[in-house]
Amino acid sequence: MATRRNTLVNQPALIPIAGGHDRKPRVLDRDVTTIGRARGSDLCMEANEISVVHCIIFRTPEGYRIRDCNSRSGTRVNGESVRQALLHDADVVNVGPFSFEFHVPAALFPKEEARPDPVLVDHWKESRRRLAQLALKLRRRLQSTEAVSPRQQEWAQKAHLLKEKIRCYDQRLGELEAAEEELTQERQQLAIEGEKQRQRVQEIEQRLSVRLNEAEEEIRERWRVFQQRCQAEEARMASQLATRALAAADEADSQAALPRQEARDQAQHLREREEQLKRQYEHLQREQQEFSTMRQQWATDQARTSANLDEQQAAIAQQKAELLRLMAELKKMQENLRKHAKPDVQALHDAIEQLEAENAELREHLHAAATPQADDETQRQIEDLRTEVNLLREDLDAKEEALLTLQNGTAPSDAPLRSENDLLKKLLEEKNRLVEQLTAQTKGVPKSENDLERYETELNEFRRQLEGDRAKLNRELEMLRERNKEMDETIRDMEMEMSKERAELARERMRLDRVREEVKSDSERLQREQSVRDSLAPVQKLRDELAQKHPSAKAEKPLNDRLKGIRNQLSDTPTAGS
Repeated sequence: MATRRNTLVNQPALIPIAGGHDRKPRVLDRDVTTIGRARGSDLCMEANEISVVHCIIFRTPEGYRIRDCNSRSGTRVNGESVRQALLHDADVVNVGPFSFEFHVPAALFPKEEARPDPVLVDHWKESRRRLAQLALKLRRRLQSTEAVSPRQQEWAQKAHLLKEKIRCYDQRLGELEAAEEELTQERQQLAIEGEKQRQRVQEIEQRLSVRLNEAEEEIRERWRVFQQRCQAEEARMASQLATRALAAADEADSQAALPRQEARDQAQHLREREEQLKRQYEHLQREQQEFSTMRQQWATDQARTSANLDEQQAAIAQQKAELLRLMAELKKMQENLRKHAKPDVQALHDAIEQLEAENAELREHLHAAATPQADDETQRQIEDLRTEVNLLREDLDAKEEALLTLQNGTAPSDAPLRSENDLLKKLLEEKNRLVEQLTAQTKGVPKSENDLERYETELNEFRRQLEGDRAKLNRELEMLRERNKEMDETIRDMEMEMSKERAELARERMRLDRVREEVKSDSERLQREQSVRDSLAPVQKLRDELAQKHPSAKAEKPLNDRLKGIRNQLSDTPTAGS
């Protein structure tokens, strides 16, 4: 047993902590381990939430990684859904309703557990901060010791003004070029819109002419039909009148004694027919007038549309002329600016060259006027500064080597340290340059005792500030460590609560499955009993008939025994079938 426990400790494994799976740890003795419902999986689990191939765990140089294989319920590491993630020791892996704790030996991946010493990191931070403060102090001191002559200030101011003028001229030139390009684009857009408007006007004119022709044809056709109808109606009425007159004459000749009432009725009917024909004729005249009015309205609309199109074309032509005028003015302004800017730019270049020549001449005079006398105290301070710089450089080199050795196991806060290290390197280089400049400047400028005392006072003040900053940084680091511990404890408690909730959900799910199975079995049993009762209904009916025919108890007893045997056989038969 002890050998087996040592084997589990020295090998990576998945330890079940929740779910219906057994509590036996699963050793990850392969480079790739598959988890799913498939029979060929290394870790086979039966659950509805588990896919055929749910996820895989594979080994890499950095450690073991887990990858989800597009499963239905997903894979979670420490409560977070992941597609691919690096597993660490004591991570909780959730696969469907099952939960496992990942165990990996510390000696298997030693680089993963390597962390820098916090005390050493604090020492590095303090050294970097001290070096940065010292470099800043030296830079300020150098800037305060440098004396700028009024003539150099005047030259610098003139050069700045010249550069500002050149920049303004370039900016105005760029604005003019941008305005010219914008004007060209607007002109092209205006030409395109004018062409589209012209095509649209032509299309509208064609459509109006087609509609006008169709309306005229329709009016002519209806007028022709109306005239034909009128002629036909007049001919029919004339024939009816003639026929009726002949009939009336015949009737007058044959029957002279017709009543006057019938004659009046016929006359009234003829008058009504004439009035109806008159109304139809008036209606046709009104329709003809309406068609004439519609035609006049169409002509008016066409004239108004043509006038609007003419006005739009005139406005477009006016805008085009205005744009052409503005473009010509802009071109003139651009040419004038270019003409005026060329002499100014040339004069500026000449002035800059003259200033550079005068500056070089001044430097030569200053270099020739400098005396090569040196002060022992200044030289000693410079040597001390160089020694301190060399020591700081060696310290930085050692820390760089230590950081390179811990590159694979760096903490998330190492990136700012590296950037700070690069910044310190730059400051060191700048400090070396400043020391060289100080050495060159202090050759002919002897230092006084007051300057040395002031320098020592500044150094002591700087040391006190460094001590205060160090104490403050230590307090902040302690607070951060305590906060990290509290966050780790809170996260651990949350993970345990989530694991307990998952286990409780798994137990509830299993309990629901059992209840579902019981309900299903009860329903099947009730169905079987009902089918047995239905099958025994004819037997019961036969029994009742026999009981009515043979009421004696002697005959009823063997019949009842026989019916009970048949019922028991029928009950046993469905039970065996189920």
